[in-house]
Amino acid sequence: FAAALAMNARMGARPWLAHTQQQYAAMLVARGAAADRAQAKALLDAALLTASELGMQSLVEECAVLVQSIPSIAAP
Repeated sequence: FAAALAMNARMGARPWLAHTQQQYAAMLVARGAAADRAQAKALLDAALLTASELGMQSLVEECAVLVQSIPSIAAP
């Protein structure tokens, strides 16, 4: 994921960057480690911002659902 994020950013491929951020966050959430929650939230925030700016409504909705599934960052 790190390589894909870097490549998409370098190429200026904002739609693909947003998709990669969402997919990376989904993997982190699925993994379920408490240590991954903040990173997943940051990735989703970035993906939501880009998706909103570009009018990618389905990705906005996917990100919003995923944000709601992240347990509280303060939870153990």
